[in-house]
Amino acid sequence: MGFLTLDSGLPNMNKATISVWFRIPTAAAEARRAESPGLYWDFDVMTGVVPLLVFGDQQTGQVYEWKNEQVGTDIRIDEGGVEHPQAIYGIVLHGPRTAPMPPSWIGVAVGSTASPFDPPSLSLHLQTSDIASGANLSYSVVNYVPFVGPSPDIVGDPLGVFTTQDTSFATLAAPVSIEGVSLDVDLDQWHHLLISWDLQGGNDGHGTTEFGASTASSTGNFSLLWVALDDENKTESDLPAYWVDGGDPNAVVCTEVGRVAGGHQEKDIHTVTVSFSDLPAIPLCIPAKEEYDQSPGVNEPVLPATTEPVERIEMAELQIFCGVSLDTSSAINRRAFVDYKLDENGERVKYINSDGEEKDVMLPVDPDKAKELMGRRPHVLLHGSSKWKEGRNTGSLGLEDDDAVLPSGQFTPTGTITPYKPDPELGK
Repeated sequence: MGFLTLDSGLPNMNKATISVWFRIPTAAAEARRAESPGLYWDFDVMTGVVPLLVFGDQQTGQVYEWKNEQVGTDIRIDEGGVEHPQAIYGIVLHGPRTAPMPPSWIGVAVGSTASPFDPPSLSLHLQTSDIASGANLSYSVVNYVPFVGPSPDIVGDPLGVFTTQDTSFATLAAPVSIEGVSLDVDLDQWHHLLISWDLQGGNDGHGTTEFGASTASSTGNFSLLWVALDDENKTESDLPAYWVDGGDPNAVVCTEVGRVAGGHQEKDIHTVTVSFSDLPAIPLCIPAKEEYDQSPGVNEPVLPATTEPVERIEMAELQIFCGVSLDTSSAINRRAFVDYKLDENGERVKYINSDGEEKDVMLPVDPDKAKELMGRRPHVLLHGSSKWKEGRNTGSLGLEDDDAVLPSGQFTPTGTITPYKPDPELGK
């Protein structure tokens, strides 16, 4: 198995458009499932995911725990004057401790052997370096003044006084991410993914006292995500991220905002807000590095200290445009990356998919079409079997306009990367 690594030059990916062809063999999915536990603790470092692209270094996050434990004792005196001590319990904050977090990835979630994704699903994780602020997300007991005195109720609710603190800072201690899993991905079949996002402007949301309120009514700033899988544009709940329910069909928010926006509360309205800096993008690895740190956790199951996500997969026709987004709902935009296969009579060639549906066979398009549409060359272009094997980037980071090679923009190959034919097409 092999992989490619680009260690410098990739600009800010807060806005980006990526086109890639890929095929995942059943054997690769089964291998990843076998090394993935059914449960995990702390941060998910590609657990049960076959990666296609991974970018940005791993960060560390702060992990807190809230435990229900004894915080004091009430002394209740019955009518006969006998004292009855009663242990009083409350939620107490512990930590922090430091744990490794995932980088950003685009991949396919296959699950574990015990709990497989069947069929597998597109998985997106955009890991920012930004920590959100919020209020009323969690509370912890900091002090308890016990009750001492006569009471006929020997067992009952605490009669003393709790002092609590808002521990939202602990709930939001780690950098936020935009992430999700959706869209069926058949194994042993070529797929084309066209994905684009715009994270500029940050995210914010809040709870509400109104029953049945939409997420959109409680969301301020949001991000945008566009996805077309096998030339089918996806929106709303089909997006692999928290969709802003009731809002723009491509509006998404980070996980932390998605959990509170529109949620019903009677008081102490939850709030979360975050501004985004540059999305960490270096190194860029295809499909991933050999090894990543993961937290062994404190509960069962205890994970290995590292995970090795690279599996044998096939990829082709990768284009990455940084600093520009693309609306995938436009067929004109999609035709710059994928187009119909025609027979000798100019008719579209068909195939039958795994659901028994008749679909159009589609093929990659010459990268010059995307360059014309986007008004620029992609920063990363891997086009042609020999260039994949060598890690030769013919995008703007890898070549000057006069085709002079830029060594700093070339990928470093590691391990065995085997070229293959025939060229990719949907239905094959």
